[in-house]
Amino acid sequence: MLAGALELCKEGIHMSDIIKGYNLAATKSLELLGENCCWTCGDVRNIEQMTKAVHTVIGSKNTGFEEKLAECVAQACVQVMPEDARKFDTDSVRCAKVIGGSAGMTQVVPGMCLVRDAYGTEKAKLKARVAIFDVGMEMTSTEAKSTVLLNSAQELMDFTKSEEVQMEDFVKGLVEAKVDVVFCKGAVQDIATHYLNKYKIMVIKITSKFDIKRLCKALNATALVRLGKPLPEEIGYAEDIHCEELGGTKTIMIRTGDSRIATIVLRGATPHLLDELERAIDDAVNLVRCVTTRDQRFLPGGGAAEIEVAYKLAEWGRTVSGLEQYAAVKFAECFEVVPRILAKNAEIGRASCR
Repeated sequence: MLAGALELCKEGIHMSDIIKGYNLAATKSLELLGENCCWTCGDVRNIEQMTKAVHTVIGSKNTGFEEKLAECVAQACVQVMPEDARKFDTDSVRCAKVIGGSAGMTQVVPGMCLVRDAYGTEKAKLKARVAIFDVGMEMTSTEAKSTVLLNSAQELMDFTKSEEVQMEDFVKGLVEAKVDVVFCKGAVQDIATHYLNKYKIMVIKITSKFDIKRLCKALNATALVRLGKPLPEEIGYAEDIHCEELGGTKTIMIRTGDSRIATIVLRGATPHLLDELERAIDDAVNLVRCVTTRDQRFLPGGGAAEIEVAYKLAEWGRTVSGLEQYAAVKFAECFEVVPRILAKNAEIGRASCR
């Protein structure tokens, strides 16, 4: 469109006339696009309709698994759809990439999936009360640098006893709060692992602050920046937390009751394929956001809508009076760029197949 405007300027048409013609043509093109609507997504909470809506976007990536991925994206988006669909958040649908298997083994987890193993001996909890700490499971050391001289084994045992007592008191506080699972961000000391195993508390280390935020949202918990007994309103809840091995990779499945977060567990043979699938899913989720917040109407693809608008807009442009007519007709010609590029790409693809 800018190139077309430049051509009009070279022909001596003033910029104000070009702007008026472009504005008139833009308004008319929206009207023509509305007439070409071929399908409307009437219910954003219907999995079949959402599958149909995202199928074309996923198919544009040419992965060969459009049916399965479209169904998974639709299921995940419907699960996390809020009461007011206009408040749909794309961050509520995440991807976890697991190497091994095929893309047809992709599944949706109503909650989160972490690609790592749990610390300690506890590997599964049902109907778990969860505490989330935004700090590591370790006792803080003094800022001052110092040297300690120990003369006997007894002095060594007495030196570390206070740290052990503090850690055990902290874990006992978790037991009193009836906490079953602990998530922490940072290092986990051996002494902390010992006492958590002793009191049968599952501990999981999180390395990303974004995962901490999503966990708090999914489990309705509060991230604590202190090591201490959590308050009742700071504790989250999960229906099921367990370790599972997928394709030789250790994963932690966190399933929740009222799912605020949904995770699509992608399976594939290579990291390149998984990255391609993740990009396709990201495009599909953003399409769902557009459907819920902007417009639920769909147009024919493959350049059909653009060439139809170009044809009708050119006919209409010739009826415009004044110098704005040239700008309106040029605006219509610009719509031909999409079908031209698609046709050129198809010709190149056919030639490469030969």
